[in-house]
Amino acid sequence: MSSRTQSWFGIVSYCLATLFLLYEMAVQVSPSIMVHPLMHDLHIDAAVLGMMASAYFYSYTIMQIPVGLLFDRFPAKYLLLIAMCCCAGGLLFFSLTSQVLTLALGRFLMGIGSAFAFVGVLVIASRWFKRRYFAFLVGLAQMLAAVGAAGGQLPLSYVVNAIGWRASAIDLAWIGLGLAVVVFLLMRIHPSERELSTTAHWCFPSIRASLKRVLGRPSMWWIALYAFCSWAPIAVFASLWGVPFLMERFAQSNTEASSIILVIWLALAVTAPLLGLLTRRLNSILLLQVTALFGMIAAAALIFSGGSLAWWQYCFAAGIGIASAGQILTFDVVRGQQDKQDLGVAVGFINMAVVAGGALLQPLSGWILRWHSHGLMIHGVPQYSVGDYRTALLLVPTCFLVAAGVALFKLPASRASNDRTN
Repeated sequence: MSSRTQSWFGIVSYCLATLFLLYEMAVQVSPSIMVHPLMHDLHIDAAVLGMMASAYFYSYTIMQIPVGLLFDRFPAKYLLLIAMCCCAGGLLFFSLTSQVLTLALGRFLMGIGSAFAFVGVLVIASRWFKRRYFAFLVGLAQMLAAVGAAGGQLPLSYVVNAIGWRASAIDLAWIGLGLAVVVFLLMRIHPSERELSTTAHWCFPSIRASLKRVLGRPSMWWIALYAFCSWAPIAVFASLWGVPFLMERFAQSNTEASSIILVIWLALAVTAPLLGLLTRRLNSILLLQVTALFGMIAAAALIFSGGSLAWWQYCFAAGIGIASAGQILTFDVVRGQQDKQDLGVAVGFINMAVVAGGALLQPLSGWILRWHSHGLMIHGVPQYSVGDYRTALLLVPTCFLVAAGVALFKLPASRASNDRTN
């Protein structure tokens, strides 16, 4: 295979993997648009809804290290095909049931399939492209993921209003199955993947050694904590409670409130590849420090400021997106510390920390909402005040504060890898 042909195969494979990531993000955030219809149809409150929605993140989180082991041992194409079908199947299951437990099971299946998306992009980028392009490609993938999240909110809000949440979920499932067909026809297997699935790779000592090399580094755990805290605000605010909070805060419709959340995703989308480019000149740890501090200020201002809706509140929303984009740099830091044979496990571990924010803080925020509220019901739907939401959303600036502390005191800049020559 010529180098030019291989480059084109790599570009096509990377683009298809990022399309799945875009799709997975739309699936992930879709419940935020369906909050009121779900509570009305199922007669549930915020705590139950938070638990149901977070089932996605439980399976997503649990699967990250197994997914990393799979990518280290099998071609990405086959794994992504299975993942897309699983995600679409979960959506169909979600759309056809009326019980909270089975709805949660549908979200759980979506999480299993979606768990392969981001790790798949990073593994494909590391196999098909040189090291110096890695941070930019991760940032570009995050940009497309943010576009997918925006597609799961503002446009989907119109679809949900027009045809209902069940039909919307079915349409998303068909899109996933169509993408699987395209991947089957166009994605290529990298030459290095043809000998991955050997018996030696699957013996217990090999798996144990790989996990020990990755998890035995103290720095990996601090990087993981930063990743958790930098993305948890997105899981809590942008993906779940941001829309209903803004509807209550500014007396808006779900479509109008979605436009503010859209700013978060657009800011994240624009910032992610720019941060990837900045790592060519600036230290990754320095960028982690700056983005976390910026996010803490912006989140506190948006959630706790007074007054009516104004342009500067859109700026604060953009600040949250800019700050959360910093989590893509954690993968660049990890990429510089790990051998290629362990990259899937390392990336899976960090991505597990990223999505753990949803698994842990979405239900926690729901419980805080229910605990702080006065139990008011209108037409069978629980009502929460601005004060209730603010108490629960205090988690958002707190997460950024913890991330800033980790970046400032536990990830000294001298440890960052800035090698871009390979």
